[in-house]
Amino acid sequence: AAFSLGQMCYSNGIVPLEDATKNDPSVFVRHEAAIALGVMGSKKVRATLENALNDPDKPVRDSAVVALSNLEFMEKLSKNEKFAKLTGG
Repeated sequence: AAFSLGQMCYSNGIVPLEDATKNDPSVFVRHEAAIALGVMGSKKVRATLENALNDPDKPVRDSAVVALSNLEFMEKLSKNEKFAKLTGG
């Protein structure tokens, strides 16, 4: 379910995914939720992903690193698109 929410990029999926990343007892669910948050690309989830860097399970920490990298990429892409529009590119 977490994967699907991330792929659909529905903003109403952010809160349940954040909750799953923080609180689900399953390492697999926390891992998938963190990845899904990164795929969604919302700046709102940065704190949740940064907290996931301290998760007791390495797969979740690794997923948080990937998700945060994706957020940074999305932010840079957005800035580049804005610049291109401003300069006629």
